[in-house]
Amino acid sequence: MPTATDPAQAQLFDLPSTEPPAAEARKPVGAQLVVSAYVEAWREINAEGEPLKAHKGRIARDAKALLTKREATEEELVASARAMAATPFCNLAVQLNIHRRGRGRAGAGNIPPVPQHDPGWVAGDLQQAQELEQHAVNPSVAALRDRYLQGNVA
Repeated sequence: MPTATDPAQAQLFDLPSTEPPAAEARKPVGAQLVVSAYVEAWREINAEGEPLKAHKGRIARDAKALLTKREATEEELVASARAMAATPFCNLAVQLNIHRRGRGRAGAGNIPPVPQHDPGWVAGDLQQAQELEQHAVNPSVAALRDRYLQGNVA
C-alpha cells in the first residue's frame, strides 16, 4: 500500500512533497558552500588568477570537520571564508574565531593588514608620494637621488 509520503501519492492528495525542489537539490551544501563563498570572494578581490587548489582543499576539510563536530554553522563558516579571502592566510578555524570575536576586519588581532586594503598603508603611501614630490623640486635633493640610484653614494 503506498503511503502519503510517497511523491506520487502526495500529488494525488495535494500534500506537499517531502523531496526538495530541483533547484535546491543542485545548490551546494556544507563544505561545498563554504569553498564556493571563498572562491567568489577571492575573485572579487583578485581580478587575475584563481585561489590555490591546496587552499580550497584545506578549507573544504576544515569546514567538513567543523560542521561534522557541530562547532559552527554554515552561515558562520561562509562569513569567515569570505573574510579569509582578503587575508594571506588559509586557516578556517582561526578565521572563525576572529569572526566570532567580532574582529572580522583586516589588521585585527594578530593578522597583519593587507597593504592594498588597509587605510593606514594607503595614507602612508600618499604621504610618501607627496614628500617625494616636494623634494623633487629641490635640485640638490634631485642630484643626491640620481647619484644614489646610480650607486655612487658618497
